[in-house]
Amino acid sequence: MMRALSHRGNDAFGVATFDKLEISKQIDDLRFQDLDSSVSIGYNLMQILSADIPQPVQLSEGAIAFDGELYTNKSVLGVSDILQNMNESASDVPTTLVRSGDGAFSVSVVADGKIVLARDSLGLKPLYYGESDEFYAAASEKKALWNIGIGSPNSLPAGHVATMTNESVALNPVRTITGVVKTANDSIVQEVHEQIKNSINARTGDINDVAIAFSGGLDSGLVAHMAKLLGKNVTAVSVGIHGSRDLVLAEEGARQLQIPMIRRSFKKEDVENAVKQVLWNMEDTNPMKVEVAIAMRWIAETAAEHGFKVVLTGQGGDELFAGYAKFARILGSQGPKVAEDAMIQSIVDAPATNYARDEQVFAPYRLRLRHPFANWELTQLALSIPIQSNIRTGSDQLRKRILREAARIAHLPSSIVEAPKRAVQFGSGIHRTLSEIAKKKKMSVRQFVEKSYDELGFELPNVA
Repeated sequence: MMRALSHRGNDAFGVATFDKLEISKQIDDLRFQDLDSSVSIGYNLMQILSADIPQPVQLSEGAIAFDGELYTNKSVLGVSDILQNMNESASDVPTTLVRSGDGAFSVSVVADGKIVLARDSLGLKPLYYGESDEFYAAASEKKALWNIGIGSPNSLPAGHVATMTNESVALNPVRTITGVVKTANDSIVQEVHEQIKNSINARTGDINDVAIAFSGGLDSGLVAHMAKLLGKNVTAVSVGIHGSRDLVLAEEGARQLQIPMIRRSFKKEDVENAVKQVLWNMEDTNPMKVEVAIAMRWIAETAAEHGFKVVLTGQGGDELFAGYAKFARILGSQGPKVAEDAMIQSIVDAPATNYARDEQVFAPYRLRLRHPFANWELTQLALSIPIQSNIRTGSDQLRKRILREAARIAHLPSSIVEAPKRAVQFGSGIHRTLSEIAKKKKMSVRQFVEKSYDELGFELPNVA
């Protein structure tokens, strides 16, 4: 399993049981035979920032492997900082982290005869689990489980803890997304502004130079602008097919924000070459996800080549503030209750729809991917806003009204505040280009993507 995930980290390797720990620079030097246990956890280190250390870490009653980070008002915490403030028993640590932490993480703890798994409350880090005829196992990507004969892994739901033994897996929800009472608060715009600022500040507490996955639209524009106001050295990174609308608008947006921009354009052959690469990373054949993943891969490549360690995105803004056109259509045809339910469901679905894809595409590039809109307090605040405060009518072309007003408070240029939503796969030209490639091969995009996936030799997952 650890070999199958070496692209996620190969600076050090570790494996632990309840009472033994082995760490080595080379995976071949690990003495698995000395562990003598049917229950163990492993960790591949990719050292990006100073907080990244070899793991697992031995506890008084077992060991922990923590993939990710917690965000506080003062700093970004890695596993060493987190454990300094933990007094719980080993098996209770995952529950405590999910309940109290604003972060992006998956965690596994090996205790006496069991493994306790958990995933952050918004599902920013992927974690899969499953069973064969002989054992249960979990991993950050499905390919590691396929490699040991687990053909149909499950995704651990966001905000859940799972207890795994030799006989079973039991899931327990700890902190999950639910609807809240809708209140029309006169101060809500200011509160949204402050919470976004706090979230960006928390996610840049350990770094001065940050790249922004930048389209020139409202979400990425606001993140870039507020990070700059917080004193960070911000660089916009924009990608797309040569001559695409996103590249033009991103260049104008960067000029208005007075931030440097790295602009990288691609050709048709680059799209075709990227398809199998992102399919291998994301393990999913949904055509829309593939198109977005290609853009994210190009962002990751470009940011890494220019020496960045952290990339911020505007991901999550459309779910929180009703940015998708479908919400307006539902509001117009079925009313606010159904539209609000659809918005809540989009937040619940975001780990599978967006976050796992992006994290797995970024994983090989020695980058931290951080989403300021994916913040628990901001999510709860957004859920308290009646949908008609964000969407005026069923024909509202702008939507996200509260977020736009919060952006005005931050003095974001009006042309960015009022920019209509452009889905990245369309604005970048990737969708059109991939359609042309598939048509030339006398296939639909879905057929071309699935054929490319089959050629990788993976088991085909379910496609939404």
